[in-house]
Amino acid sequence: MKFTKMEGAGNDYVYVDLFRETLPEPPETLAGKVADRHFGIGGDGLVLICPSEKADARMRMFNPDGSESEMCGNAIRCVAKYVYDHGVCRRIPLTIETGKGVLTLYSEVEDGRVARVRVDMGEAILAPERVPTLLRAPSGRPEDAAVGVPFEIDGRRLSATCVSMGNPHVVFFVESQPTNWSSDSARKSNSTPGSPAGRTSNSSARSTAPSSKCASGNGVPARRSPAERAPAPRRSPPFSTAGATARSPFISWAGIFLSSGTSQTGA
Repeated sequence: MKFTKMEGAGNDYVYVDLFRETLPEPPETLAGKVADRHFGIGGDGLVLICPSEKADARMRMFNPDGSESEMCGNAIRCVAKYVYDHGVCRRIPLTIETGKGVLTLYSEVEDGRVARVRVDMGEAILAPERVPTLLRAPSGRPEDAAVGVPFEIDGRRLSATCVSMGNPHVVFFVESQPTNWSSDSARKSNSTPGSPAGRTSNSSARSTAPSSKCASGNGVPARRSPAERAPAPRRSPPFSTAGATARSPFISWAGIFLSSGTSQTGA
């Protein structure tokens, strides 16, 4: 099986082109094997680039534990680059079918290859029942957005916002990057009763500085330096964290505009 390894903003996945390739086993079991950073290719999961009856291509995403995700803004931008650069479809804009629906992507091409991709992620979903989450707004009214919800982890009182951009997230806005934020903290927030969908990407975002750092968790192991790495089980535990640094607060609920990242291919 031939594959392509790509990353967008440090969010790295193993991509397989199902226009040309056939999977050797079900994606639910293959994902854990290829995502393993010690015994596999290494990545945040498996992304399949498939034919679609509704769009130019279809993206399917699988976490290392075999569960399927609806959407990832960084992954879909890499899919758009692959689809264009490899001649699957050289249309601008492109349409990609996802678990969230069909999304439109706008590519900037330099010397015949995609250099940057912008994706219209649609409006943020804040209604608790649609995120979904059992957490409620401080007002207590179920119809109000779950914004500014009191939340405590490891003795630290935080303000939580529940939102979905296709995948449910809980976001904590803070004045500075928490120094004691760990994979255990992320797991605790995911296991807290009422957390969105029981499986949440957790973020801590600096809201006042011109540049920001984010720590997010999406069920994949943290990327650390070799000196920091400890022996890990073959199957990654859910709800751990992965770090990413942003040069500027470039992420909005309407879309993401980033460089398309780097890629490497193999078989």
